[in-house]
Amino acid sequence: MTEDIKLAGKSTVPLWHKVVLWAGMLLMACHASMHIVGAGDTWVALACGRHFSNHGVDTVEPFSFNSHKAGPTEAELEKYPQWSHKMIKKLHPTGWVNQNWGTHLTYYMLAKTFGSEGEYNYNMLIVWKFAVAIFSVICIYYLGRMLGANEYLSAVSAGLAMYIARTFIDVRPAVLSNLLVPLFVLILVLTAYRNIRYIWLLIPLSVFWCNFHGGYIYIFIMMIGFIGMHLLLSIPNKRFVSLGPKGTLKVIYATLAALIAVIVFNPFHLTNITHTFIIMFSEHAASWKNVHEWHSAFDWDNRVGSSYPFLVMFIIMWVVLAFWLVARLFKPRITGKISRQIKPSGPDDFQWPKIDLATLSVVAVTVQMAVGSRRFIPITAAIACPMMAVFIDQSFKMITAGRRFRKDLQLKPLGPSAGFVKVCVLAFTLLIVTLGAIWGSQFKETYLDPFDADDKRTSIFMRMTGSFMKPFEVCEFINDNGLSGHMFNYWTEGGAVAFGQTPDPETGHIPLKLFMDGRAQAAYDHDTYITWTHIKSGGPTVQVAALSGRKLTGTDYKEIGKWVTEQLKPYDVWVVLMPDTQVYDPRYNTFVKGLESTGHWRIVYVDDSQYLYVDTNTDKGRALITKVVREQAVFPDEFSRYLSTGRAWLFLNDRERSLRGFEYLKKAFEIDPCESAMRMLVSSLGLEHIRPRVYPYIENYLEEFIANKDSYSKEAGYFKQLMAARMAARYLSLRYKRTDPAKSKLYARIDTDYLAEHKVKYEKTKW
Repeated sequence: MTEDIKLAGKSTVPLWHKVVLWAGMLLMACHASMHIVGAGDTWVALACGRHFSNHGVDTVEPFSFNSHKAGPTEAELEKYPQWSHKMIKKLHPTGWVNQNWGTHLTYYMLAKTFGSEGEYNYNMLIVWKFAVAIFSVICIYYLGRMLGANEYLSAVSAGLAMYIARTFIDVRPAVLSNLLVPLFVLILVLTAYRNIRYIWLLIPLSVFWCNFHGGYIYIFIMMIGFIGMHLLLSIPNKRFVSLGPKGTLKVIYATLAALIAVIVFNPFHLTNITHTFIIMFSEHAASWKNVHEWHSAFDWDNRVGSSYPFLVMFIIMWVVLAFWLVARLFKPRITGKISRQIKPSGPDDFQWPKIDLATLSVVAVTVQMAVGSRRFIPITAAIACPMMAVFIDQSFKMITAGRRFRKDLQLKPLGPSAGFVKVCVLAFTLLIVTLGAIWGSQFKETYLDPFDADDKRTSIFMRMTGSFMKPFEVCEFINDNGLSGHMFNYWTEGGAVAFGQTPDPETGHIPLKLFMDGRAQAAYDHDTYITWTHIKSGGPTVQVAALSGRKLTGTDYKEIGKWVTEQLKPYDVWVVLMPDTQVYDPRYNTFVKGLESTGHWRIVYVDDSQYLYVDTNTDKGRALITKVVREQAVFPDEFSRYLSTGRAWLFLNDRERSLRGFEYLKKAFEIDPCESAMRMLVSSLGLEHIRPRVYPYIENYLEEFIANKDSYSKEAGYFKQLMAARMAARYLSLRYKRTDPAKSKLYARIDTDYLAEHKVKYEKTKW
């Protein structure tokens, strides 16, 4: 064992120093929780959590028509002896394996329990996010302390770990690992440095982790190296931390017990393990991981998180390691003659630190994980930063102790003077106060002041997760009009579409089922993912055009629309739902433009962020577009009713109805002067009998917006009006290009200025 290893002794740090250190750590934890990150997985979690709350945890998938089917079926069991069928069904169920079910249920219960009647309190998920970050920084701090770093370095390392992780912290189950990884390593350190019995804490940790996130497999991967190192160093020695043969055997027992507990105390039992290995090592593992968060930490064009702080940490880590290795050379060589001159040592004398190869192996492997996949940067920072703090602390102690021994034969390190420490703490206090004021002001501006991006959903949760753009109203339209069957959806929006629908009270199944959603490998075959990607891309016509380096033509889009329709028919898809970026952004809209070119895929619902199309060649599609045209469809609000109905009437080849449609579009724009409504207005420029009405209307709006721009800029939803005005300026510039060049240039400049203003302000909202 390691009873001779000397840890940091009883604290002699003044109380006010401790207060400052803890204030700094809590500030960094809160700051790390304030970053804006999209919430695709959050809405999947809420949908799943509601299902588990109402129907329990099983492998029957309720949201998609393409997902794994529950099993194993009798046909699949035929190759096994009859007596084993019941046991296999119990121990190895197949189908929808949701390893994050515990977190999903927690999210839903938090939002529901703390909400009012009929309203979920989504801000409780932000409370959860802050709580995880705060507990994480506490674990990281004590990990540094247990490894032997002093309180100052432990606190600084914990704060830096939170800063490095900041841009990766969102509201989803994976973030729980930011807490559980340092907690796991803390258990290992307590086992090696304090008492072997701490290793049995692996069992409750493993059981909790395996029910809340699939990342629990990290425990058993790391235990291989941890046990291996202690087996290699099982012979007692003075250089390395070793548990000894008996201690290592107890660790093996505890690890096996934890593995058995993971299988027993989990609703998916053995499948919970085999599913993880299939994801990690199957032939399709690389394809499943072909998403931005799985790319290298040093993929600098990656839009998921910022890895520059990690790069700085990575460089410093190697410098600190080199410094520590050099410092170990300062250990004095004590000969027989010198040993007789050494003064008697006391209980507080410095002991040359042993090398903890087992813990170092855990840190090293985790660092390599982060280099390979940036999603592991937060957990790497959580354990690498405390280790660096220990190396820095030990290095200075070894160097000063070695030099002092050569001077007066006392192996005692020299620390900084009390005055120097006091100055540093005062400077740290000033830094905390300054950063607290700056970040507090920024928090107020970003999350409490009028919200530039939206005027309806302005809670902290909606802003911090970008969820104000989710398909809330369109789901009301789906529910109120009884839409059912199969839909093709944008897969990252799938969770929100599932949660927004009213499920069957008996089965939990939603009526309008998804093609695919963000659960990916948890609920779908790899072929489904490839199929969705291929259909969404537009198919062979797009590929041929790309290879030849030419732009798509009108004829190409018709071919794309025809091909997409043919691909969707076998799935009985009659509804397509896409966010506005997939409809009008030229980088992504090939699929939708192809549908629109067919003439039989018609918009039945549109609002400021969502577009719902139906195939009018199907009975359900014809019935729904007829209801919309006859004003019999139910809409969630007047804005979407006027906008959707007006859009449907505009292109009916009926002069009177199209004029009335234009009037409806104007009413919609007056309710919510947003970019989507302006886009619908200018789309009517293609109709000759309406064109003379469009230009005066949008020009009047632009003049009115310019006159009142300062007051509008202080209101919620300012971006909507700004971008609507920008679009109006762009079309007016084109209109006057030949007849009034000066006016055309004026509007062109307004277009450019408004776009620049939006970009500047939008960057601030991404804090």
